[in-house]
Amino acid sequence: MQLSKSPPNHKSAAGFTLPAILVVVGALLILAVGILLVVGIERNTAHSFADRERANLAARAGLEEVKGILVKEAANDDFLILQGTDPVTNSKKDPIPYLYLARGSGAGTTLKYKYLPLFSTATMPPAPSTGGNLEAPKPKDLIGSNPYELTTLPWCDPGKVAWVQIPDSNGKIVSRYAYWVEDLQSRVDATTAGNTKDAGAHKRYGWKTGDISKFARFPAPGLNAEDSKPGSNGRDAEPPLDQVALYTVDPAAGAKDNSDLDKTIIDNRKALVSPDSVLAVAGIVPPLTRENGHLVDPKARAVEENLTASVQPYDEQPLVPFAKGIDASVVGKPKLNLNSLLAKPPADAVDEMAAWISKGLPTFESRKGGFPDNYLKTLAANAIDYADTDKEATVSQQQMTKESYRGLDAYPLMSEVILHIKYLGVSNVKGRKIMKWEMILFVELWNHTSQKIAGNASVTYENKLRPPAIGTGVTGGSFDSDELLGDSLQVAATPALSKSGGYYWSGPLAQPDLSEVRLEPNQYQFYRAVTINYTIDVGPSSIFIDGGYSFEIAELKLGSSGISLKWNDRIVDRSDKLLRGSTDPANAEFDFTVGTKKQVGQAQIPAHSYGIPSVGLYKDVMGDSRQSLYLLGPDGFPLSNNAYPRNVSPNRRNIRNSTIYKNGAGSASVFGRVLPSDWPDGGHDTVVPSSALPILTKSQSDAAAIDYDPANLTIYPAVTNALEGEAPTFISNRGRFYSATELGRIFDPIMYEPKYDNADDTKSILKGIIPTSRVSWP
Repeated sequence: MQLSKSPPNHKSAAGFTLPAILVVVGALLILAVGILLVVGIERNTAHSFADRERANLAARAGLEEVKGILVKEAANDDFLILQGTDPVTNSKKDPIPYLYLARGSGAGTTLKYKYLPLFSTATMPPAPSTGGNLEAPKPKDLIGSNPYELTTLPWCDPGKVAWVQIPDSNGKIVSRYAYWVEDLQSRVDATTAGNTKDAGAHKRYGWKTGDISKFARFPAPGLNAEDSKPGSNGRDAEPPLDQVALYTVDPAAGAKDNSDLDKTIIDNRKALVSPDSVLAVAGIVPPLTRENGHLVDPKARAVEENLTASVQPYDEQPLVPFAKGIDASVVGKPKLNLNSLLAKPPADAVDEMAAWISKGLPTFESRKGGFPDNYLKTLAANAIDYADTDKEATVSQQQMTKESYRGLDAYPLMSEVILHIKYLGVSNVKGRKIMKWEMILFVELWNHTSQKIAGNASVTYENKLRPPAIGTGVTGGSFDSDELLGDSLQVAATPALSKSGGYYWSGPLAQPDLSEVRLEPNQYQFYRAVTINYTIDVGPSSIFIDGGYSFEIAELKLGSSGISLKWNDRIVDRSDKLLRGSTDPANAEFDFTVGTKKQVGQAQIPAHSYGIPSVGLYKDVMGDSRQSLYLLGPDGFPLSNNAYPRNVSPNRRNIRNSTIYKNGAGSASVFGRVLPSDWPDGGHDTVVPSSALPILTKSQSDAAAIDYDPANLTIYPAVTNALEGEAPTFISNRGRFYSATELGRIFDPIMYEPKYDNADDTKSILKGIIPTSRVSWP
């Protein structure tokens, strides 16, 4: 019996099991290490990716926070941007500016503001309190005790801001961010500013003589002349702000463009991709050495700190801002669209604009003082006339009332008025004693605007006088233009007068060989309006009249005579005082002796020098004839006398000679100068040739037979100052407003302080008004 399975004679052989196992185990070990290494790498990569994504999300969160603030709080223009600085700085760099977006609420005494920091903070500013003033909060009160220093502008201190932490769902902080906002709109946009249209140099439209419809001062600052032409709507292919003088950023630049900085930037604009690229585009070559953060090279510093690569536009809803003085009924509401008013009848547009101002600024009208007309409607009429397409005045139907208004458009005003009085003597006619006068009315018109003008002009002849009380034909009193056909007064007018609206009007004023008035911008022109011949029957020829008997021709009282100007059938200007007579024996310019023939020129320069003779208080208004409509004194306070003929200056700007201003040699110089640069709304002065300054003595002005007829003006030849850039009143007439800044060009008639407050109290003469009278405004 065989018990074993193996053959009886079998022998065992050597095996390979252990080496094989060791090889396999080693391979598994290598594989395990490799797997562990790959897993570790992938784990680290995953963590890095997650961290990077968290950082990216944190950055996006910061940007979205700022974007959310701006989208929500800056969607309309009822906000303000305030700037504050950190008062603590330990370096020589500039303090970093901290920006706040301020929003108002309430109105009147309940007005309050809240402040939204445009940088990351640990806490927000306190809740707004009523009646507070606009004042930026202190950054150190908002950023906390452990601020993060964020490097921003190299020339500024680091921005101390707070971390904003982002927790996960378990409340664990997984990321954080901090931000600080820079105001790039305060810099010049290098992508649009500047041009090289003038043979490679900067070209600035606006003061070029010639076709003023194209090159006159354009409405909105910075717009191209081509953009502001009628019909262009400011939207042609030219960059709208390329008139910003980019070359002036160069510290070495002069008044004219002699710098290559603007040309370099304009040629390389395509490379403007970031704020740092501005230096490269401007041709600034490294190394860029800094001192206290500022680039040492002046041009490089100017480029870096004043230019930016681009300023992105954004749309705002035009709402009335929250500010003191604005009524609660309009704050936060849409603003009035002035361009929509231009499509309405002028009178309706004036009423609507004045009503809106009154509603929104209920106390604004109180600044009018003693202004005699409707102040708000006057401002509205000036705004409408500035921008509409016609050149006609927007005036009220009623004149000389508290509801009157007048807008200034492209039409002339009276600059000088002269009533030349000639006493021709006494004669016997058919047994009657006849006294004769001849009075010639001259008017100088001034085109104070930037537009060429042409139209029909006429003036009134108003002259209530006190004739001599001699003989039996006249018992004294007055005669005026309403008594032209009286029994004792015969009048012949050349050309004939026509009566309208209670006044006698001259025929059309016109220059030689023209049927109308035509004036260039800022041009003065003298006109002979009408000649009046008076013949007064003073009694039978047997009446003896002593040759030494004197009489006077003077106004009876304020408002008894004056002169109005009509332009294209609309009354646009007036002066309520024509003769400047006086009963003072020391001032006998209106006194006549019947035995002596005499001629004098007497009148006024409207809006020049006015005062109260009894107290010697006078003020000059620098010849602003736009004010003459409102320069009206109360009863008992006649406007001051002006010496003629030595103060007359036909065909050029007003001159008033006196000894008050002296030249270097101590001789008399110009006293009441017409200097628009001295006017409250500014302007440009016109050069006056020396030939316009003859000084005549009192005896010369009484005795010399000076003829003011423009055809015989030998000492005052015509001078044309047709420079639209020198005209003080800019009229757009383009049919629209381009910018709210244009409202600053509208003439405000109360720029001058009211003169009288109480006719019986000369001690407080400059403190107030007479509310029931049309007052004099210096």
